[in-house]
Amino acid sequence: MDGSTSATQAVRWAAREATRRDAPLVIVHAWPLVPVAVPHAATLRPYQDALAEQGREWLVEAAAAAKETAPDVVVSAELSSGWAAAQLIGRSASAELVVLGSRGLGGFSGLVVGSIAVAVATHGHCPVVVVRGADPHAEPRQDGPVVVGVDGSPTSQAAILFAFQAASAGMCLWWLCTPGATCPSRPSGS
Repeated sequence: MDGSTSATQAVRWAAREATRRDAPLVIVHAWPLVPVAVPHAATLRPYQDALAEQGREWLVEAAAAAKETAPDVVVSAELSSGWAAAQLIGRSASAELVVLGSRGLGGFSGLVVGSIAVAVATHGHCPVVVVRGADPHAEPRQDGPVVVGVDGSPTSQAAILFAFQAASAGMCLWWLCTPGATCPSRPSGS
């Protein structure tokens, strides 16, 4: 959670999905420990404190948005120091699902997907959902399309299974196949 509209949309989507799965929702904010050369070490502490305080405020707002969206969902919030992508990739090893907004506060406004979403989707250890609506200020559809990339690798089978499970919950399924890959009609186990 970085306080962006996109992150809040992802929290709302995740709250509804957690309710559907009967799972708890953990909202994470990671603030970077930026190496700063300062003449006096005392000036670094207030800067770090300010980053942590901003993160706590965003987490409180996100938890409120989650409870407003899905009043019965169990929500916890975790503040962590370190780079967001690394923190989320590490946490994905024990998660059922990671949900991210498509764009954060930084970077270039013309990009379709932000660097954190790309890094976590590429290196995460569980399914990753990137919530992206046509209008950044409107609520994303819960029944929108599921897009799955297939490259013919064994890892694709897990992605395909997850996509079929999501599609069975009322979403439509779209395939993206790399050249030479075969898009199966239905994965085993679905």
